[in-house]
Amino acid sequence: YFDRPEWPLRNRLFASDFRAPAEGGIWRFTVETRDDRSPVHISMKKCFDGIDHQVVLIDSARGRTVELTRDSIYTFWPSRADTIRVFQLAMGTSAFIREAGIQADVPATCGLDPGYPNPFNARIIIPYRIAEAAPVRVIILNILGQEVRLVHEGYRHPGYYDGYWDGLDSRGHPLASGVYFVHLQTNGFRQIRKIVLLK
Repeated sequence: YFDRPEWPLRNRLFASDFRAPAEGGIWRFTVETRDDRSPVHISMKKCFDGIDHQVVLIDSARGRTVELTRDSIYTFWPSRADTIRVFQLAMGTSAFIREAGIQADVPATCGLDPGYPNPFNARIIIPYRIAEAAPVRVIILNILGQEVRLVHEGYRHPGYYDGYWDGLDSRGHPLASGVYFVHLQTNGFRQIRKIVLLK
């Protein structure tokens, strides 16, 4: 770790300066969490300016490989049984990444995968995949088709993503038990999946 006196004290322990050899390198690191009530974000704040380099994060536990130079942030929700997660970070030229056999996951199709757990009580994870870069909107609808919560709205690069819903409406009020729907919309593609909130 490198001391950054200009940064707030709480951030200093989480900041590292990775310096790859000329062609590249691969590092292993561990994320340990004590709280399964909020997501963990791994982000890339500064990439290489005008240099042919890539930064790829490998999450073996979920079988995901994400190019951080493109997506800039990776989010996961720890579970009580999964408080320690091991990652690999590959950084280097495009040739180094190719020769190491590392390839970012790019889905062939857009879609909503089944949310879990379903039925749910406190929180549901909503996995979805985007096949081409586009604006994406993920919302929760009630049984009448009314929007009760926005999960995500914004531009997404191709890849696998997770949305999260805590059973609250857009004003932070708890919603009643019952059937709800997750709605994914991107570039003319729409898909809806049923989820059940039980209290």
